[in-house]
Amino acid sequence: MTAELTTSIPLPVSAADAWTVLGDLPDWSNWSRRVGFDRPAVPGQTQPMRVRAVGVWLTVPVRINHCDLDKGLSWTGGPDGLFAGTHYFRLEPATGGTCTLVQGELFAGHLVPVMLPLLRRILLALYGEINNDLARHLGG
Repeated sequence: MTAELTTSIPLPVSAADAWTVLGDLPDWSNWSRRVGFDRPAVPGQTQPMRVRAVGVWLTVPVRINHCDLDKGLSWTGGPDGLFAGTHYFRLEPATGGTCTLVQGELFAGHLVPVMLPLLRRILLALYGEINNDLARHLGG
């Protein structure tokens, strides 16, 4: 079973300017209240991601899939076959030299029908906070 959650927010800068912040994973702790990384993104490598969920900081290993302006940022984490998620960020050009951030996650595994209804509200709130933190950091 698969399912997807998607959010978006307009950003007040170009996709290239937004990418200088979004693509710099070690700098996330300077603008994101909920997610942090210690190392730059290297596609194909697994690294720890710190995420504040349900009031506590958790460290989750994620494998970086993409990290460039054209493909966006994407990582995969969670137990394969049970409840794995591929999280993604895309920057889509918009009018007036601005862009739209699209953030989402594609879930796959046998536990998706059970887990996603329980986590949907928490995850959408987390994605929304990341979106808003980035927009605020970029002047929006």
